[in-house]
Amino acid sequence: MAYRQAKFCMDLDRVRWTLLEGVITRKKQDDGPLEGQEAPIQRVSGVEKITVKRVHRSPLAWPVTLFGIGLLVLSSIVLTIGWVAAILGSVVGLACLFWGVKRISPKTEVLDAHQIVIPGTNPNDWVVVGSISEVLGFIEGIKIELQEKEKQSQQTLSA
Repeated sequence: MAYRQAKFCMDLDRVRWTLLEGVITRKKQDDGPLEGQEAPIQRVSGVEKITVKRVHRSPLAWPVTLFGIGLLVLSSIVLTIGWVAAILGSVVGLACLFWGVKRISPKTEVLDAHQIVIPGTNPNDWVVVGSISEVLGFIEGIKIELQEKEKQSQQTLSA
């Protein structure tokens, strides 16, 4: 392995991945300059394509729904005093109620990812999420390093 290219990428989980001189480095956003995880390419046994599911919830769904219900109750009380304010409150309350109820259910997003298989480590730590060209180039660099490792081990066995 006389010449090795360096590969860098930032995946969709905002994890910075580096492949430099046969060492894979994984750094999260909150890691310091000397923190992170490293694994030499000799420990990597393969790369598998997987899918990752993310669930997104609207943080305002429940508060807006409860506000709409409260506004409807208040409008029914105000109906005894003045019908114009009750109608206006009912319209705004219904709008808030429908908007909130529509966003209460979570939305699931399925993303392509690649699992770097390293025996003896937590598999969830070594998942590169995304299918953008930057991530695919990084995964291709790992595969090339693995092929070179395989060739070197075959040459060692045949010699």
